Amino acid sequence: MSIGMYLASDHKLTTTPQSASSELLSINDLKKYENYATLISNLKTNLGIDPQASDPNEKLFVLLDDEEEVFSVMRDRDEGTINQYTDKPFIYYVDIYNWEQFYQSFANYLQSLQAPFELWEIWEGTVDLQALETVQLDELNEQALEKLFGNNEYSNPVVGVY
Repeated sequence: MSIGMYLASDHKLTTTPQSASSELLSINDLKKYENYATLISNLKTNLGIDPQASDPNEKLFVLLDDEEEVFSVMRDRDEGTINQYTDKPFIYYVDIYNWEQFYQSFANYLQSLQAPFELWEIWEGTVDLQALETVQLDELNEQALEKLFGNNEYSNPVVGVY
């Protein structure tokens, strides 16, 4: 189980642009990198993925540029736990790569959106509507987001409505 962070809206929202460093790669794609042996070793050691038992053409991996990527927002079309909390037709998954810079960058992104939205933090695989906390967001700034989501901790499902 893990924490899921989402944007939901009745309108299509702008997703974050994906840099070249965040494209999906397969094991075969990884072979073009000088540090291929280290990458493959890390798959085994850190993720428990056996490259020999995996489809070498399936695009599963992302190499991130730590200086460039803080978060990404991508459309989520799969039915999941979030769909049991909201009936909004447009759902976007928020993936965070750098918590230290996240709130400022995310606030800037949210301010650029031209439609109302909901910000969700839920526990994937568990639905607890009675514990759901709803917060009206009057401002989209670093402090409001940090108050809503905390520092990568989870107590109850929460939705911020803007």
